[in-house]
Amino acid sequence: LVGSEMCIRDSTYGFVYQPSFLPGFNLTADYWDIRIDDAIESVGAQDIVDGCYQGAALNSTFCNSFTRNSNPASAQFGGFNFLRSGDVNFAKLETSGIDISASYTFDIRDHNFEVSVTGTEVNEIDFFTNPADASEVNPELGEVNRPETAGNVGMRWNWGNLSVGWQSQSVSYTHLTLP
Repeated sequence: LVGSEMCIRDSTYGFVYQPSFLPGFNLTADYWDIRIDDAIESVGAQDIVDGCYQGAALNSTFCNSFTRNSNPASAQFGGFNFLRSGDVNFAKLETSGIDISASYTFDIRDHNFEVSVTGTEVNEIDFFTNPADASEVNPELGEVNRPETAGNVGMRWNWGNLSVGWQSQSVSYTHLTLP
């Protein structure tokens, strides 16, 4: 099943700062905003029937996915002859956030040091997947695997063929939402 073509709109703005007075230092920041319209979502038989009849008008994307028995003499009159389920382009996804990264690499005699910090803050992760109500939002920010903030810190010391590193990750609290 296909309703229409998926449409992706994204906006990103960023900058990189590498000061000449501090060689080896990099600072980056990026803002991102992604919108996906008519995203592909799987729908089952009941969602297809509901998607056809619910709303102000019949929805042809869903109504064209089944046929009914129109023979009044049939014991199955009004029942389904055929129903095709599968994937339909009707869903929507909206997400935005900020990524920040800073790193500094420097040498002291024949020793090399690297320090880095990266982080992400997500403003929203909203899914719109109800075929009967395209405005119904499912906010997933803060749910499992959808943290609001996440970051990494890393350090590395290099000396000849020897390299020693350390890295740590922090992820904000997430929760499991049960129906």
